[in-house]
Amino acid sequence: MSKIKITNNHANEIDELVTSTLSGELTEFGDISLAVFGNTAAGGKVGEYIYENRHRLSGWWRVVNFDGHPVADAEALTLLANEGHIVRNGVVVGYRRNPQANIMKKNGILNTVLNAVETVLQAQPCVTLSSNQIFTAIPHTLQRELTTIAGGFTMRACKNPASYVGTAAAMLAKRNPLTIIHDRHFLCPILNRYDDAFSMAV
Repeated sequence: MSKIKITNNHANEIDELVTSTLSGELTEFGDISLAVFGNTAAGGKVGEYIYENRHRLSGWWRVVNFDGHPVADAEALTLLANEGHIVRNGVVVGYRRNPQANIMKKNGILNTVLNAVETVLQAQPCVTLSSNQIFTAIPHTLQRELTTIAGGFTMRACKNPASYVGTAAAMLAKRNPLTIIHDRHFLCPILNRYDDAFSMAV
């Protein structure tokens, strides 16, 4: 791990991913490493870098390890609690990984995917759609772009283009819990198995 060096380009990418997080969102050292270096091996280096630069990085407290533990205990935990997270025994309760968000941010398409997903849900209010169903309903150009991005990864979640759509839908549901309903146990007619699904309330 000591051989991994954070170049100026790496630093700029890390800065962008950290400072673009919003209140209520969390990301992981390893997921930033995945977006910047193409693998999670530099997660420790990313954590060190964020800790050393936290004085100038807004949102630094929203980066946690795989257990939901932030980079700097007391200060970060207080800030996370102020943003509505439940904090217990030094970790964020209910933390869930979200590597696809960072990958979409790095590729400059996160807002495009968020808007496309919201448009699909708005077009069919009160209809529950799985991530795969939403994926088939977004514009074909965006489907192709997500498929290309997903093709660059071997990790199970990141190599599935529909998972990026599911991540975007989950982000929308978290931001708008009264408008977008997240069903975590929906029988997807495409996969013929249970999957995350979403619907727009009216």
